[in-house]
Amino acid sequence: MACAGLVALGVYDHFQRSWTITRNFPVAGRLRWLFYRLRPYLYAYIVEDDLHGTPYPYEARNLIHARARGEVDTHPFGTERDLEEATHHWVSHSIAPAAEAERDPRVTVGSSQCTKP
Repeated sequence: MACAGLVALGVYDHFQRSWTITRNFPVAGRLRWLFYRLRPYLYAYIVEDDLHGTPYPYEARNLIHARARGEVDTHPFGTERDLEEATHHWVSHSIAPAAEAERDPRVTVGSSQCTKP
């Protein structure tokens, strides 16, 4: 009985035109969606976190999917990165101004090989 249901679902998936993943991989394509929905609940058992995935982190995949669907792809405020780690660089404004400003703050871009450095 269960096999007949899976065969019927596979035939439907093969002939439908909405989703390429289920047309190319009947029934198995639906397992992908199931695991996407279960991911938050199984997160504690998954080695990959949101920032260090291969070839793309989970957040990058979500961004790509959101842009492909035409959804809003911006997320407000905050970070999940460890700001206390040694490799993270932080820049903040100084409360006190510098003693004396530079005389010539311009930076030359180019060299004598350029027409207009």
